[in-house]
Amino acid sequence: MYDFDYQPQPQRLLADEDWVSTPQTDADRQVGQKASAAMTEVLKAARPTWTEYQLAGAGAEALWARGLHPALTLVAGDRRLPLYRHATPTGEKLGRQAMLVFCARGYGLYANLTRFVCFGSLSKNEAELHRHV
Repeated sequence: MYDFDYQPQPQRLLADEDWVSTPQTDADRQVGQKASAAMTEVLKAARPTWTEYQLAGAGAEALWARGLHPALTLVAGDRRLPLYRHATPTGEKLGRQAMLVFCARGYGLYANLTRFVCFGSLSKNEAELHRHV
């Protein structure tokens, strides 16, 4: 059906781990760690009474404070979480649970993170769904 001209990676690339420079690897790791710290900070501070805009804004602020550019920040609260995979924030209250997504840019590299927060207990069905994510 498809006529792809598949070319496997040269063995020298597969065997040589030095083809990605150490400074680039360190920068990539640093962007990921900073973005992760920002998201953890924001989700620990978040409250169910916050709006999706407030969570997105707090996330962007935490990224800027760490020298990262918030290229994309997505948020879905309790009502919209099952409806949208890529939810742009709205003025709705978060409710019992929320999803926060970052695409954070630093040193020309991007770190992409998705995390969920629950302000109570998950139902058995919700816990099972989260286990599969």
